[in-house]
Amino acid sequence: MRLLPRLLIKYSPRSSDTPFFTKFINLLMNDTTFMLDESVGKLYEVAEIQKKMANTEEWLERPQAERQDLDSQLRQMERYVPYFTKLADHNLALFKKFTIEAKGPFLTGEIVERLAAMLAYNLESLAGPRCSELKVKDMDKKWGFRPRDLLRDVMQVFINLSEEPDFIRAVATEGRSYSKETFMRAHKFAARYSLKSDKELTQFALFVDKAEAMRVTIEEEDDFEDIPDEFLGQ
Repeated sequence: MRLLPRLLIKYSPRSSDTPFFTKFINLLMNDTTFMLDESVGKLYEVAEIQKKMANTEEWLERPQAERQDLDSQLRQMERYVPYFTKLADHNLALFKKFTIEAKGPFLTGEIVERLAAMLAYNLESLAGPRCSELKVKDMDKKWGFRPRDLLRDVMQVFINLSEEPDFIRAVATEGRSYSKETFMRAHKFAARYSLKSDKELTQFALFVDKAEAMRVTIEEEDDFEDIPDEFLGQ
């Protein structure tokens, strides 16, 4: 991580190499989403297999070939799921550091919308309604998946950029995963498990209020534009 300050200076918005930094961030966003998707998706499969194995009587009644196949799937996932979770942790740590030291590149039209979509999607995965269904034995020690730590890091990136109008607008107009309910659910989790300080929780809540207010404003503007001209005043 000692190279981080030099990397930030080299690929700052004033640098001639800014396109390289943009490409790097885009790849990092793709990788982060892929790693979390793979981790969470495979852990749901692990949970199903563990559930089947837990009922010893029913498990032994299954055909031997089926048991061997499920056991093989479990062993295979044991090899690479921890690798994906570790990389996701590392990537989010980079986003935290980058968005503290150099906000500018993340606010460009090329990146800000994709960043907002990536963060909202991952926050929804970690704090959305389905997250409570993910119950895996030894999820932390064996699988290296620490959803509270991941949620803490995702929220920190939102906090780091919470004062930037372009980022607020990008989150407010993110139509796939953003919802005030999910964001406040994340806030509730963070408060319950002391994932963020009181100051950070306040910053995050204020950011959600700003994003929601902008979402409402934009929707109202769009509705006004749809009004036929004959119904508008002269």
